[in-house]
Amino acid sequence: MNELIDDTSGELKKDVIEVVEEKFERRLSEEIINLKMELMERIASTETKIANNKAEIIKWMFIFWIGNVVTVIGGLIGILKLARIF
Repeated sequence: MNELIDDTSGELKKDVIEVVEEKFERRLSEEIINLKMELMERIASTETKIANNKAEIIKWMFIFWIGNVVTVIGGLIGILKLARIF
């Protein structure tokens, strides 16, 4: 009788362990999926921010170069006027 109880008890432990392992694996899989989705969203957000910053930098580069060209042309006109060539 004790052997029957021990066998049943051992099988019950195995069944419980299997159920717990399956639940753990399922939960772990769900968490991994959630983390991947969150990571993908953050990557997309970061890529958008980088693209916006890149556009902003390009805009300011053009403004800088236009300012420099105007300054150089103005300087040349000033020098030529001083030399009374223009």
